Amino acid sequence: MNRSQATKTLLTVFVGLAMVSCTGNPGTQTTQAEAIVPVVQSNIAPEDQPLSDPAESAVAQEAESSASANSDGQVKPAEQASKSSESTLRKKTAWKKTKNGRSVAADAQAGDDDPAIADEVNLDQAVDAGPQTQMRISQIKSTTSEAQGIGEIAGPATLVEIRLNNKSDSELDLSVAQLRLFYGKQKEPASLLTDDRSAPLPLEIKAGDSITATYLFAAPKKNNKKVLVEFETGATEEIQQLKGEVSR
Repeated sequence: MNRSQATKTLLTVFVGLAMVSCTGNPGTQTTQAEAIVPVVQSNIAPEDQPLSDPAESAVAQEAESSASANSDGQVKPAEQASKSSESTLRKKTAWKKTKNGRSVAADAQAGDDDPAIADEVNLDQAVDAGPQTQMRISQIKSTTSEAQGIGEIAGPATLVEIRLNNKSDSELDLSVAQLRLFYGKQKEPASLLTDDRSAPLPLEIKAGDSITATYLFAAPKKNNKKVLVEFETGATEEIQQLKGEVSR
């Protein structure tokens, strides 16, 4: 083989190799559509780089510049006024612990003092119920209750009827008035019952008026004769006590 023939053979081999590389695996060829797609630069920030608003960046830079300008420790008048206002507000709204929660209310009595109790009087005596107002037990007797309320059982009971007379020139508030009954020497508290005879006190009694109220209390089967009645309206300094025996 001469030199010319060898050259032609090499050229033929190179051309064949070039054609094979151009006609390789169809799955790895780049299509014409993919070849002409332009490369677009994205403005989306990477996950590890937080997004920033130009306006916020400007504000942050201005704040940093201001901090650098005042690095000598001097406080601007506006900042000083703001700090003073915050300190004043913090002092006004500060919560202070108190040893006795009942002393928080301005009109509360001393938390450690028990309510004043008047001396015991007989059941037939009148007691104070307010300014120029008195309460008297007009009737107290043993009876039998009628089961009307939820959970109530008919049985022995004590009926107490009271009468209030307001001789003052102003009405008396009775919204917190209470009548309580206790039995025996141990002063066992009686449960309040309700039936057709029950007629509790109204919320107020007008000047110059008289009113009557009726209460029904459960009674034990034994030791139900001696009773203690407590009465208060909140308009007197003492809780009134009336003691005696119940009529049969």
